[in-house]
Amino acid sequence: MRIISILIVLLISGCTKNYNNEVSTYKVADNGYQINLTGMRGNMAHDPISFVFRGSSEISETLNVPRISGVVKGNEIPTEKGYYKYLGFIHFSEGAMVIELQYDNYDDKTTPDSIWNGNYILQPEK
Repeated sequence: MRIISILIVLLISGCTKNYNNEVSTYKVADNGYQINLTGMRGNMAHDPISFVFRGSSEISETLNVPRISGVVKGNEIPTEKGYYKYLGFIHFSEGAMVIELQYDNYDDKTTPDSIWNGNYILQPEK
């Protein structure tokens, strides 16, 4: 009975993948570099059937940074009008990158972590 209960819970919760790809790419852009990050996130469920069969979708983010060496502070990363500015930093070192960014949510007076925080291998875009 316990095994059946566990299987039912797993079936109901759906099998979603939530992760960031460990390899990110960059290319030269106006005023610096463009870093492309990709990952997978579980789809939103709006009814019981889609909750069980919701699956995952690829997501991406592009960050414009002035350089890909040393430390880039969050306030050096431009954001579009209407979006929160970044706090924290991105650290570049020998083909690797560590992202430790937060959003400056001045509306709620909070600084939530970016979903893109983590360690990456940095490669030129092909």
